[in-house]
Amino acid sequence: MTQGARAVTSGNVLEKAVEGTLLSHGYVQVGFDLPKKQRLGCLLSSNTISKRYARQVYIGAGIYGSYIYVDFYIIGAASVSCGLIIECKWQQTSGISR
Repeated sequence: MTQGARAVTSGNVLEKAVEGTLLSHGYVQVGFDLPKKQRLGCLLSSNTISKRYARQVYIGAGIYGSYIYVDFYIIGAASVSCGLIIECKWQQTSGISR
């Protein structure tokens, strides 16, 4: 397995761990069946669900016109009233080649 493939696999493991934690704390995923660019609107308008999240959410364009997506966008965290974004990056090695 290549180093890049290992990184993707590790990242997926971390994302599943974050999602499991959210679900165990009563959060509900919304917008999973929508295109990525429509998930934020769905997340913000689902007011009947107090604790909710969406995965792979488009939040805007970068300074060079690239699309910016976040791994998790969470609404309903008690200490963060405006929403919380989580990016999952997992590095198992130092990254230094010798």
